[in-house]
Amino acid sequence: MKFTDEDKEMVARLIRGFEHDLEELRNDKYGHAEIVSDLKESCREKIDWLEAFQKRMEQEPNDDTVNSRLLDEDTYNAFRRLGILDTSVRSYNRGASDYSRHIIQPWTIWQDYNLNPWDADIVKRILRTKHGDSRRLDYEKIIHICEERIRQIDMED
Repeated sequence: MKFTDEDKEMVARLIRGFEHDLEELRNDKYGHAEIVSDLKESCREKIDWLEAFQKRMEQEPNDDTVNSRLLDEDTYNAFRRLGILDTSVRSYNRGASDYSRHIIQPWTIWQDYNLNPWDADIVKRILRTKHGDSRRLDYEKIIHICEERIRQIDMED
């Protein structure tokens, strides 16, 4: 099967849409849950479509119109490693927090930045919205964690 110009244009539109959605996520400084949730779903749909298209391309290696991945191999592997493409475990959460509603979850940041447990805990508390706990309590916990981490650093000197 030959890939048509329409197929190529559809891929180009999806990639542009995906890039637009990611830019929206980067610029959402206020964490509007409804925006992030919609963008997450939109990005996941685009990624699913791109993966399906990728499989079609790989099944037809002799087609001269298809000669490479839509995402370069390093980016594709990084997305898989960080759980952005394989969302089976990250599509839900246990407890009252809402991490699974977001594309970028605390785990992703922990992995990508190779954070120690103390820094990871701070990131987790910044990102979560847990029903029943006040934001003030989250910040008090963050201060407590910072105080302990500072104590540890002082002991190392």
